[in-house]
Amino acid sequence: IEEKLMPEQTVLLIRDSAGPKTYGEVFGKGFGEMMKYTQTNKIQTSGHPFAIYLKYDTVTMFSVMDMGIAIEKMENAEKGKGRIRIENIPAQNIVVAYYFGPYEKTGPTYNALHQYCKESGKTLAGGPREIYITDPILEKDPMKVETDIVFPVK
Repeated sequence: IEEKLMPEQTVLLIRDSAGPKTYGEVFGKGFGEMMKYTQTNKIQTSGHPFAIYLKYDTVTMFSVMDMGIAIEKMENAEKGKGRIRIENIPAQNIVVAYYFGPYEKTGPTYNALHQYCKESGKTLAGGPREIYITDPILEKDPMKVETDIVFPVK
């Protein structure tokens, strides 16, 4: 677990929701829409795809999240289109854990981050973010799939 300052970012976001059986489909559609938008508007991306989890039900594993990707410039962008919003996320202090493995086994990493925050006197300052470093479609070994789990903190 590492403490860092995440710099300000301009991002494309799509808000959606999913449950255990629909995460793959919802993420595929959302990230596909954003990539098409960046290509159509000649916008450079500047990071890995991510999701900010706004609500999560621990019983049903149903989430409301903003899927996103950081972009370089906004000059060619409209104000977003359809479900796509363009927003600035201010610089923020974070704690991050670098998780390798299948998405459905991230629970212990979340628990470790919560414990770290509790022990170091940090409070959450927004929903957790998962940054998808490795594409599981391209990397067939699930133990080599990296997801950075980020908690914004105060």
